Amino acid sequence: MKEIFKKYIDICLFILMLLFAAIVVINKESLNLGSTYGFISVNAAFIGYSGKIYCIDEGREAVCIIDTDDSVSRILRGGSSKGFFYAEGIAEGSDDTLYILDESYFGDLVSDAVIGHRIISFKNNKYTVLYDSGIQRIYDLQYYEDSLHFLREEEYGLGLYELKDDGEAVLRKRIYAGDVLNDASYDLTTGLVAIATKRGAVRIQKSAFSTWFTLNSEGRHIMPRAVTARNGYVYFSELYSGSICGFSDSNVEMYYELFRAKGLKINRLNGDYNSGTILASDLNSFYTFTADAEGKLSEPVYRTSLTYKGFPITVALWVLLVLTFLLFLYFMRFLPKFVFNLINNESALRMVAVIVAVITVSGFISSSLLSDERIKEDERDVTEMKLFSDVMLDYLDQSSLSKIEWEYDYLGSAYMKFRDSLDIPFTEAEKLGKNYFYTFYRLNDGTTRYLLNYADTVMCGEPCGKTDDRYVRDCFYNGNSYAVKSRDSEGTWLMVLQPVIDDKGKTVAVMEVGTDLNFREQERSRKTWDTIVNVFCSSAVMMMLIIEALFLITFYEKKIKGKEKSTDVTHSIPLRTVMTLTYLASAMQDPFITMLAARIYQGELLIPREMATGLPLTIQFLMMALLSALTGHLSEKTDSKKLLYAGLFTNIAGLVICTVFCEKYLGILCGNMLIGAGVGILLVTSNAIAAKGETMESTAEAFAGVMAGILSGFTMGAGLSALIYPVGGSRMSYLVAACFMVPVFFLIRYSDNIAPGKQEAEEEKEKISFYKFFFNPRVLGFFVFILIPFMTSISYREYFFPLYAMMHGVDEVRVGQIFLLCGLMVIYVGPHISSAIIKRFGTFWSVVIASVTMGLNLIVVALRPSMFMVVLGVVILSVVISFAYTCQYTYFESLPDSLMYGDGKAMGVYSVFENMGQTIGPVVYGALLLLGERKGIGIFGVLMLVFCLLYVLAMGRGRRFFK
Repeated sequence: MKEIFKKYIDICLFILMLLFAAIVVINKESLNLGSTYGFISVNAAFIGYSGKIYCIDEGREAVCIIDTDDSVSRILRGGSSKGFFYAEGIAEGSDDTLYILDESYFGDLVSDAVIGHRIISFKNNKYTVLYDSGIQRIYDLQYYEDSLHFLREEEYGLGLYELKDDGEAVLRKRIYAGDVLNDASYDLTTGLVAIATKRGAVRIQKSAFSTWFTLNSEGRHIMPRAVTARNGYVYFSELYSGSICGFSDSNVEMYYELFRAKGLKINRLNGDYNSGTILASDLNSFYTFTADAEGKLSEPVYRTSLTYKGFPITVALWVLLVLTFLLFLYFMRFLPKFVFNLINNESALRMVAVIVAVITVSGFISSSLLSDERIKEDERDVTEMKLFSDVMLDYLDQSSLSKIEWEYDYLGSAYMKFRDSLDIPFTEAEKLGKNYFYTFYRLNDGTTRYLLNYADTVMCGEPCGKTDDRYVRDCFYNGNSYAVKSRDSEGTWLMVLQPVIDDKGKTVAVMEVGTDLNFREQERSRKTWDTIVNVFCSSAVMMMLIIEALFLITFYEKKIKGKEKSTDVTHSIPLRTVMTLTYLASAMQDPFITMLAARIYQGELLIPREMATGLPLTIQFLMMALLSALTGHLSEKTDSKKLLYAGLFTNIAGLVICTVFCEKYLGILCGNMLIGAGVGILLVTSNAIAAKGETMESTAEAFAGVMAGILSGFTMGAGLSALIYPVGGSRMSYLVAACFMVPVFFLIRYSDNIAPGKQEAEEEKEKISFYKFFFNPRVLGFFVFILIPFMTSISYREYFFPLYAMMHGVDEVRVGQIFLLCGLMVIYVGPHISSAIIKRFGTFWSVVIASVTMGLNLIVVALRPSMFMVVLGVVILSVVISFAYTCQYTYFESLPDSLMYGDGKAMGVYSVFENMGQTIGPVVYGALLLLGERKGIGIFGVLMLVFCLLYVLAMGRGRRFFK
């Protein structure tokens, strides 16, 4: 008892160590946060329904939640497609739902990325996209009277929308505004509309049918950037004077200055209906004002740093990190014993040596490639931007540039002519996949000002408050060029600054060419992941091939040593290797066959495309089922070599047909018929040989070898396909698959032949008829309630997952890599799992556990459908398969009915129903998906649980087995 307790304690501690490590990794950004939170690059601040303040920080990549006691309670991280990318606006609902106005890239990240705008909800730690406006910009997201409202750019100006709970945006009002906007706001209490234009004007409209009033600036040039309308008052930021100004609907032609700070540049203003709070943000932090009944603002409260409530979490994470390290040291005490046992186990030592060597080599290759590529990519980025800026300088129109100075030049003839001169090189760069931007600066009255930029987000003459202003000034005065990384309130950038020199040798402007580093990091992360996965897949496939070769060598070594002693027929042929190569060749088409059929089907069979897509897999499994029954009977009367040869050449014929006619739907259909027939013959013959073991242990070991070979072959086939498909497509994949079947010929050629033995004839008297065998509740119930549902559920991986992945933009290569990685996690532990489960629970309950686990897996996927959960479902399915096949085979073969009917014939019938489940799998999933992804998958998961319960009840063993 003490040893058992100690054993389980170690297991629990090991699980805790993994759990602690996962928590630390997931929250690693919190490790660097202290008791005080300092703002980095504030873009905007918003007040919520509950009075909380939401500050967009870190170049729009973080949202700080500030409670009413002026402390930061939580930080939401963006900068990725998993949540939000760049936060632009925040609104808080009455039910604590947070609504984030998001700006993100969509399209091909390499060549045609476009800025898009979305509204995302955040509740219960889950992000959900509620609305996508595409390239139309959204202004003034606000929650009012239990509804979400926003303004959206339209051809006629602006549209006021209300967003319903189902994501439908209902147009409530059309607002005709004929100027180019910097900002816009709508007062939901009075219907007041206010806009700040890029030509330097503030306009308001009292109602939908009233005229626009333009602010009287008393002859001054003003630069309005941000505007907000609340409770009948309008406030805007004026960049020239660095002030916040306001006016009311009682006198819309005059404005008054409310607050001024030297050098202040306020890009965003936001207000609240209830408290009258006005929030203004600059780069360093944000100001909080309170408006009185007359619209006058109080003295501001300026926040640069606040108490961080998450500091205890940071402390807890460090504690977990220390505990993880201590637990790691604790488990290191097992290392000497493990090494000693390993040294004394020649076979295990060989495998571990190969695994460590291959992983080490693949890690070294990956790190070297990534390190070199990262350095070269940084240098290449800067070099290419410098070359591009030189080209831009050659194309720009100097005469037009000299005429652009103030806000009223915006969209003028000189402005448009200058932009048109730069469109030619910029368009060519976009065609080459270069996602650049450009900005021009000028010095006026000692102040750095914008002239224009490519994204059209700045005004002519707008004061520049960027953190790289000193580089712009030095570039202007000294003629130096710079490559700069910069973070401001709009994001993080990599840019090249060069002076623009006129014919007289005078610097008249500074040109900036750059790229969004967040965008670049996304692209780089994708390339990094591709490199790691490709190198790992290559190494893994090579590792698995070497390990399978070691298994084959070990098999022949044992055979040679025990040749005179052993009479067990399972030792006559390396069943594991035969199945590995057979399923490797068959599985090389799995990552792409469904997508290939969908692409090349042209209505040849006069059936819907949805049915035709899964037909090649269906016909393959159908032929496996039909040939299984015949092979099962023949195995009782025919030599094993004849059957193995028949299956081998039939399989090769199918692969050759698919190689030649891979772009013809009927070609791959016929080819898959023969592939299925060949695999069926080889599988049933191998199972029949495995079933002839002298003892239960040798039979279970043989079945485990067959199942390990199937899973290993499937995994390697998917991995090889992921490597070969990008190079030669489906034709090369089929050709390489056919080549892998050639070694099977030699394995059969030099194996011992197994003829119908004398023992079978002596036991003939004890055998029963097919009727008594098949209609026995134990056998028929197993087929109907356990085997067919389980084998049908496997189409989740071969049919549902590739289609789901294709709908979510995942290609054939990535599907193959996922198959490989999932299979690799359990490929060599499957036999150990099955042995442990059978030993602990017995064959009956092991079979039930496998089916229940698969049913629960489908239910979980149905409850939380996402790409991550679907991939996780594939992982769980692979784990279940790694022991379920062996448990099912062993249980069925051990039934007295199977023994009396005959091993070969019983396994033939078994294979018929096994392949029948796989045959109807795509059809069943296709029908269920008509009900919807969640509903269809969920129904099937529930049915599996019900069928398991029915089988347990039918067997009448419930209480006895639980004792």
